[in-house]
Amino acid sequence: MRLTPLAALPLAMWAVLFASSTLSFGDTTLTMESGSGFPGDEVVVTITLDTDETLNGFAAGIAHDGAILTLESITEGADVDSVNSGGGPDYFQVNTDPLNGPGGFFACVVDFELSGTLPALDAQEVAVFTYTIDAAATPGASSALTFTDTLGDPPVETVVVPEVAPVVPALNDGAIDVTVPPVEALVCTLTDPCLCLAELTWTNGATYDAINIFDGVILIAELAGDATSYIADLDNGVSMLSVFGVSLGTSSAAATCEVDCPVIPVPTPPSDLTCAPDGISPCTVNVTWTNTSTYDSIDVLLDGIVIETLAGTVESTTVDLDDDEMHTIALIGNDICDQLFSQVSCDTMCPPDDAPLFLRGDCDGNGTVFPIIDALYLLEFGFTAGPAPPCSSAADADDNGSVFAIIDALFILEFGFNNGPAPPAPGPDLCGPDPTVDTLTCDTPPDPCP
Repeated sequence: MRLTPLAALPLAMWAVLFASSTLSFGDTTLTMESGSGFPGDEVVVTITLDTDETLNGFAAGIAHDGAILTLESITEGADVDSVNSGGGPDYFQVNTDPLNGPGGFFACVVDFELSGTLPALDAQEVAVFTYTIDAAATPGASSALTFTDTLGDPPVETVVVPEVAPVVPALNDGAIDVTVPPVEALVCTLTDPCLCLAELTWTNGATYDAINIFDGVILIAELAGDATSYIADLDNGVSMLSVFGVSLGTSSAAATCEVDCPVIPVPTPPSDLTCAPDGISPCTVNVTWTNTSTYDSIDVLLDGIVIETLAGTVESTTVDLDDDEMHTIALIGNDICDQLFSQVSCDTMCPPDDAPLFLRGDCDGNGTVFPIIDALYLLEFGFTAGPAPPCSSAADADDNGSVFAIIDALFILEFGFNNGPAPPAPGPDLCGPDPTVDTLTCDTPPDPCP
């Protein structure tokens, strides 16, 4: 039968078990486990026993910091509860609020008749202590759990009683640490992809002494404890950022986020730049191009002077010229990071008043573009010594500045029969001057020219 009141244990039996005639250290160790928790948490820790002797009984007192912990209960450990064939010890007495506290003690007699014992084993769970961490406890604080012989009146000594004589065991104290709550709701946003700047924002989970921010394993910032944001200067690539709250020199668990700052390449310049005057001087030059990168803006220059700034998505504009002199139209621009693309340009001029008029692709000079007829005319010129085109500029169907029979003939055939691009200005429909500056001539323009 198990008895718990202290008065139920005969004084003679207590004297036999716990009389401290000659106490000495034996191969017996009591260990108080350590634990941790947040303010307001319940923390359960155990006392374990390593012994190479069978024991009839034992007693121990544990002191704690009452400003941090409240001892809620002391109960039998699992190995003590299993003695006497599972019936438990005959006597297990506890006090969670003794004199000379704060602390708690317990005393155990396995068997009043001394026939039952706790076996000689290591890591036996003999008692379970349950504490509550004060809700106002400072994160990072710690309460030692210390074996003591001062609790109670008379004081309870920490002792184990084998079958021979009482033994003072070796003692390993424990502790309960007040866990530092982590920061909450961490958000990381890449705010400037050009400079790789990322904004971190969070909510503090406690009152901290400091906040530390890491990029990987490198500390990049030590902030005041009330900080809730930070601008991180990162390298290109993926950064794993961690934010720690610090209290009393103890860090919280990490709140983490990932930021990817890609390398933004220098933009490539536009391609296929063309400058096509629409007639004789004064004229308007139609400027077209194809964007090959994402631009923030594009500047249009006339003879080195910016005359217009366009949005980065634009692919055409017009430039007015009031004379028949040679001019250079250029494009230069940048991306969102102010990286400039290489300048591209074209030379152009308004054809003079006496410039010959022709149809692009009119190889035979009859004033009309018939794809099959004009292509064959050009092939005969190139390969069977046929007559030369009367207007070389008209035979330059692709306007590349040269007449290549097979290339220009195929260009005309593709236009006529395979939805290929139309011959460039002045085009195949309305006569006009050659807007392209090259070495070709038009000695005999069609007459009349529509």
